Amino acid sequence: MGVLKMSYARPRPYWDDEKVDAVKCSKEFGNPSGHALITFSVYGYFMFYILKTKVENNLIKILVFVSAVILVGYDRVYLGVHYIWQVLLGWTYGFTVLVFAY
Repeated sequence: MGVLKMSYARPRPYWDDEKVDAVKCSKEFGNPSGHALITFSVYGYFMFYILKTKVENNLIKILVFVSAVILVGYDRVYLGVHYIWQVLLGWTYGFTVLVFAY
């Protein structure tokens, strides 16, 4: 993940604007969001596994996984540690990882 962040070298919101009060200050660059990447790829894998097998209450479990991915992305922006485009790029990389892993 560090290699991706260093290759893009994009700042975090609290580096650009001192009014943004981030909960935890990281010293790394913020692009892409590692939390968004990991949650998308892991929960996406669980979602595809559930769709592939005949498990009861598929729709409820899929909604929980999709909600978790969206909430983690929202949380990163809300806490001021990522811009929305950094989260979207993390989801894109997570989708790529998911496609190659599954």
